[in-house]
Amino acid sequence: MISLVYNAVGEGDLAMNNDIRNEIIDCSIEENTRRAKELIEQNKPMFLYKYRVGNDYDIDALKQNKIWISRATEMDDEEEGKLYINKEEFAQALEIMEENDPKFRNSKYRKTIEKVPLEVKKSTLICSFSEICDNEDMWNKYANQKRGFCIEYKFDELFREEKNPLLYPVAYIDEKPIFGIKDCNKKKMVFLTLYKKTKIGCNGEQWLEQKEWRYACFEKNLNLSDKEKGCLISVSKPTKIYFGKNSSDYLKMQIKKWVSEEKQDIELIG
Repeated sequence: MISLVYNAVGEGDLAMNNDIRNEIIDCSIEENTRRAKELIEQNKPMFLYKYRVGNDYDIDALKQNKIWISRATEMDDEEEGKLYINKEEFAQALEIMEENDPKFRNSKYRKTIEKVPLEVKKSTLICSFSEICDNEDMWNKYANQKRGFCIEYKFDELFREEKNPLLYPVAYIDEKPIFGIKDCNKKKMVFLTLYKKTKIGCNGEQWLEQKEWRYACFEKNLNLSDKEKGCLISVSKPTKIYFGKNSSDYLKMQIKKWVSEEKQDIELIG
């Protein structure tokens, strides 16, 4: 059975340094893509992990070498996708808009917190991974109180079947960045709101310890209809599958049978 050891921040050298994470995302925001890719290549992990609940849907997806990618509107943190506007800049800009168009005199425009335009958030799809497979909170939250399983993928092979994958580390910061009027462009909004997270969530979640990576793309790349919440996408074959300590015999039997019958070279642990 996998040993579920609390993975304290700063211990060991298996996870990417948070300063590097922030530099990668800052370079991406500034459109210095070359430098961002260099930093990823120099500091990338060997493996990424995906925690799964362990229901029949998860088992079927595993057998197809696929994983679920969902719209950004389906993320579980209510703070995700929010922009924190510079109040003074916003007020000044609003005064100018009010002079030119009476509709901006409506009180609804005088907010200090704004969300990413809904159409942008709806059209963005996200799939999350972690650099670690032994995080207690993730086993509880994303693997159904350790009843599910955790899949190990080789980083370099994960999305080899996908075109132009946008796989970046999440950068953790002390407070949400204040968004200036000059910053209002679509790419910067997406990177700031989806790849920058506070170290601690609004409900006390220890986000920093999750060492998250995200694959993101727009719905047009996946030919999704407006009504679909997400879809399955192809990934490489796993290298290992860790069973949670509370995994059922049924779950283990289904996966072991598949590995045996298909002669899969996958190590099963637990």
